Amino acid sequence: MARYRLNAKIFLKDQLLEAGTEVDFDGEPNSAMDPIDDAAVAAVADREARLVAKAGALKAGLGASSDPAVVEMVNIFTARLEAAEIKLAEYGVDIDELDAGMQMVTGRVDDLEGVLTAAAKPATKPKPKPAPIEEFAPQAVEPAPVVEEAAPVTEPTEPPPAV
Repeated sequence: MARYRLNAKIFLKDQLLEAGTEVDFDGEPNSAMDPIDDAAVAAVADREARLVAKAGALKAGLGASSDPAVVEMVNIFTARLEAAEIKLAEYGVDIDELDAGMQMVTGRVDDLEGVLTAAAKPATKPKPKPAPIEEFAPQAVEPAPVVEEAAPVTEPTEPPPAV
């Protein structure tokens, strides 16, 4: 286990520790930890190498541009990233742990956005298919037979008047 002397007040292992305190720590050291033994010296060297590698990867990915404005922006961003990592490390924050947590949160947010998007869409039922149209085929219809009714025959009851 690596041994460090604190050069600033920090919060470590759920405790607020004063500058000058010596601590045994297996995690990644931060700038508030001065190495005392060989294991601590190696851990500090590893941390600095990782920060340099991260900055180099960033520059290689973004800084390959020949545009001076882009190169300047990448340099500023890289410097700010390094400063932010150092500041977070001073508070005992593990950058990789923070990054993993952010990825988990981002994944959950994406899931929720999908659910909300699906819920916001009006439910659409498939339109029913129209009934097939039957073709009209004219058919010959025979006319019904006409039955003529005979007028009823009435017998005269009175003789017709004489003229």
